[in-house]
Amino acid sequence: MNIYNQTLYDKTLMIKYNQYFFLNFMLTRFSLMAAVVVAFSIYLAIMVKWTYVWYLLGILGSYGLLMFLFQNVTLRKHFKTSPIVENPVMQEYLFTEDGFVSIGEKIPYSDLTRITISKQFFLLTSSKKRTYIVLRSGFQSVEDDAVMLRKFQQLISNKSKRTK
Repeated sequence: MNIYNQTLYDKTLMIKYNQYFFLNFMLTRFSLMAAVVVAFSIYLAIMVKWTYVWYLLGILGSYGLLMFLFQNVTLRKHFKTSPIVENPVMQEYLFTEDGFVSIGEKIPYSDLTRITISKQFFLLTSSKKRTYIVLRSGFQSVEDDAVMLRKFQQLISNKSKRTK
């Protein structure tokens, strides 16, 4: 198996990457906090403590808005300081049966400590604390993307079996 991928590290990739993590944050941590706040608000509404209900809901809304604003401010700051914005970099990957090559360095799949699969990219983190962003649209064909998706799902499954 030799599967080739080209990923353009540019402003668009930075936006996609940040949107992925912001959405993940909102769906996990914020939604849990919102559920607790809504439960307390219902309890307080039953107790006819409407002032506290509005305070809690206002704090929850403010927190969500602040997280959104912080995300945008941080992203804009990265746009001003990142060399990738002005000089995009084409990162090339060659995936083989036992690993992949990036910038002339061979990384075995066994060296990966974390694999994250999203609709737009694969995030691969090695034991050397390097993260590789592999755009799924950067494969030469849809079939190559499907092969790598199955490979990464298999690796995730194997790692979870080993940790049990």
